[in-house]
Amino acid sequence: MDGSLGKRTAVAAFAALILCVAAFLAVYTLIRVIPCRSEGFGCLGVGLYIFLGVAVAMVIAAWPVMWLFRVRPAWRVALLGPFVVAGLYYVITLLPLPSLPDLSPEIPVGALCMAIGYAVAAWTTAPDPDARPYPWPLRLAPLAVVAVLTAATGLVYGLR
Repeated sequence: MDGSLGKRTAVAAFAALILCVAAFLAVYTLIRVIPCRSEGFGCLGVGLYIFLGVAVAMVIAAWPVMWLFRVRPAWRVALLGPFVVAGLYYVITLLPLPSLPDLSPEIPVGALCMAIGYAVAAWTTAPDPDARPYPWPLRLAPLAVVAVLTAATGLVYGLR
């Protein structure tokens, strides 16, 4: 990708949001299309299989989407992105955030974590010619912050 490091991170965040919207539409469509003939919690298993399958497909599809949006090297962003997203989502969902009674916060929080996670992955894995003004310690700082927050949140809420 010819451009600045900021453009690279913004494009990676936008591509992650597109992946998130595609995953939401896939889960919604598959849950509506696949019939469930059992009562009660019997359909929960079908929904979980659909959700897990779409989540795995989204992680696999991250590489071609990043490549399509010219985030190079795309495979680095696609490999690091899910780990950063999982850490962010873990931290954010454990925090005591206010919620509205009729709004499920998982979808916007998940989309926000996807955008931030893949942007951090793109920032961290940028090739050297693209990131000359930013030394390695500064480029690794967002990743270190996510790792420290994840560990600290796990320790704090694990001890309760």
